[in-house]
Amino acid sequence: MKNSPTPVDSDERRSLAVKFVIAALLILGAALRLWQYAANTSLWLDEIGIARNILERPLGMLLTTPLAYSQAAPKGFLLAEKAAVTLLGPSEYTLRLFPLLCSLAALILFPRVAQRAVVGFAAPIAVTLFAVATPFVFYAAQAKQYSTDVLAAVVLLWIALDIEKTEDLSPRRALWAALVGAVFVWFSYAAVFILAGIGLSLAAQSRRLEKDSARRLCAVLAIWGVSTACVVGAELLTMSERTREYMNRFWARAMQPINPLRGVATFWPVRQLNELFGSGGPGALAYPASILYLSLTALGLALLFRRRRGAALFLILPIGLAVAAAAARQYPFSDRLLLFLVPGFLLAIAEAIEWTRLRAAEFSPVAAVALLVAFAAPALYRIAVTPPVYRIQDVKPALAYMQARRRPGDAVYVYWRGGASVAFYGARFGLRPGDYVSGGCHLGDSRSYLEELDRFRGAPRVWLVTADVSPIRRPPDDLIRYLEAIGARIDSFVVPSRTPTYWNIAPSGVYLYDLSDPARLAQAEANSFPVIINIHWPAWMRCEDGPAMADPARR
Repeated sequence: MKNSPTPVDSDERRSLAVKFVIAALLILGAALRLWQYAANTSLWLDEIGIARNILERPLGMLLTTPLAYSQAAPKGFLLAEKAAVTLLGPSEYTLRLFPLLCSLAALILFPRVAQRAVVGFAAPIAVTLFAVATPFVFYAAQAKQYSTDVLAAVVLLWIALDIEKTEDLSPRRALWAALVGAVFVWFSYAAVFILAGIGLSLAAQSRRLEKDSARRLCAVLAIWGVSTACVVGAELLTMSERTREYMNRFWARAMQPINPLRGVATFWPVRQLNELFGSGGPGALAYPASILYLSLTALGLALLFRRRRGAALFLILPIGLAVAAAAARQYPFSDRLLLFLVPGFLLAIAEAIEWTRLRAAEFSPVAAVALLVAFAAPALYRIAVTPPVYRIQDVKPALAYMQARRRPGDAVYVYWRGGASVAFYGARFGLRPGDYVSGGCHLGDSRSYLEELDRFRGAPRVWLVTADVSPIRRPPDDLIRYLEAIGARIDSFVVPSRTPTYWNIAPSGVYLYDLSDPARLAQAEANSFPVIINIHWPAWMRCEDGPAMADPARR
């Protein structure tokens, strides 16, 4: 007669199965991130702005003066990027190496956080959601600081959970916590909210510690506070008023409405979070059922608060502080700037799913599995239908295509929104500043672009280069319509943008036209050609907010 498995054996097998699943998920998550990184897509406009600052400025100037091109980034992030390009050379791989390492580190550490914060199968559920979250994959290969924000959230939450669990805060553990928190805040703006939230929660729990441990905890919180104050002061001193004004206008929708009653009446923070789960910008999770996951997050936070109040406050307080900062119009509560909250949201979602599964299992094991699949499937849908590689303004293939076919004497006209990319990449593809004409900025006035094209009338070969990145800035349809009217298209090559979200980005492309036929030239004139009025430019946008990157004289 065979011996039936004991509870201990069953627990061991379950533990081994969970470890195996988590290991497989880590491999999958790492593969997705490395897949995106290895594609080596073109830097897009925001990345080019940061890259130009890093490549063109000496370290001292980079860290102590306002960044150019309306950019802002933490000092630690800039230092890491500058070190990378100095040691390894200026390439896309180098510029994106530090964000990749941060993303991989967050992926590796997150299971430890999950196993400390939630129970049962909630940990592998949370790790699953984290491993395949498309914004984490996307920003793993972006020369921006958002992967660092996520790593800061994971590491600081790990430290907070460690302190919260112990009743004796040793000097070594206190020193480690103080140093890590004090350093991370220099690498991530979001770490300010995380440290403040964790600090408030730990301060409230300090009464349970014995006297020496409480004193050490107070020292840790003081060091965090001093470092945070230094960071905030340094950023205020080194951000120009012009950049601050631009950021406030660009992110105006992500700030609390000036009238607080309107914000309450429209459920403004809830609406912003729903967009983060659903159809927001490039940092959105793009879940098909966003309201479901927002509801699961709220349920999970409530369950965690009931079961483990301190851990719940580590997740809840940074949300409230970020909302307060947005109400003060100091930090946008939207999209990629909220990615630091997502690890906590995923823990809450997993807590809610596991609680629901356990309740269903009391009635039917089949119902428990069905509920688990029903809640998890929408979260996995996005990575399944839009796996890497993601591309925004991938202009390199278009420029390579033109380089292979461009002849001596060919004219090249660059639509002004693509000027920054051509200024950055042109020389690599044989297109130096004197080889092309960069169009001017004429917001909402398409006819002026047509007038610029008229200088090429009579030319047998004219290339149009376009690169546009934002949903509010459509590709130059009027330019193409006008060229089709006055000339004949000889060739074209378009590189579609591909994002993991619902964010609709225009493609990059090159178009070759023959404008030498007098009969076709006579069919249209710039001053009378019917244009589509571009109403997609926001009223606050100004030409000087971006084209400096496209002006070779200002490089």
